[in-house]
Amino acid sequence: LLIKEYEDILEDLNQGLIDFAIIDNRFTKKNFHSVQLYNTNMVLAVNKKHPLAKMKKVSFDILAKENIILDVKGTGKRDFLESELKLHNRNIKDLTNLIEINCPKTTIDMVISGGFASVFYKSEIQDEIKSGKLIPIEIAEVTNYVDFCLIYNKNHLSSKIIDNIADNFKKLYNEINYLKYTSS
Repeated sequence: LLIKEYEDILEDLNQGLIDFAIIDNRFTKKNFHSVQLYNTNMVLAVNKKHPLAKMKKVSFDILAKENIILDVKGTGKRDFLESELKLHNRNIKDLTNLIEINCPKTTIDMVISGGFASVFYKSEIQDEIKSGKLIPIEIAEVTNYVDFCLIYNKNHLSSKIIDNIADNFKKLYNEINYLKYTSS
């Protein structure tokens, strides 16, 4: 399993260095076949004592004034947020109190500890939401969901095998979520 920046993944696919990738980003469908595995909402998360915790929705104006932790440039969540900001004539530089961290676990721990907010995939913090450690808040100007897709080159010789792998990923994801959220 390799975790790389988005552009590097596409380059590796194009060069045939990897057979497929699971990405959380937008991509050009011209060169790739894709299978949607699942989608999730993008949310701002804070701890229950944070001043924003009682809000259902925040705007970019409110977000710009907060202590925000974001993934480093080149990651799916960061690229997604930057593209959403750009759609609204904004820039990542509008976020004045920004910290960059490339470790989701560290980010979650820092947000739970207090004083920070961060953008997460809602599915990534389900346990923390369920336990009350994190409060999800919609970002008013952001598209509500992100697709996670398995992608591969359209001319790949093993496309049937890769489609089979994608089907197994979907089944496994659904089973894990079913077991995770139906058990007490």
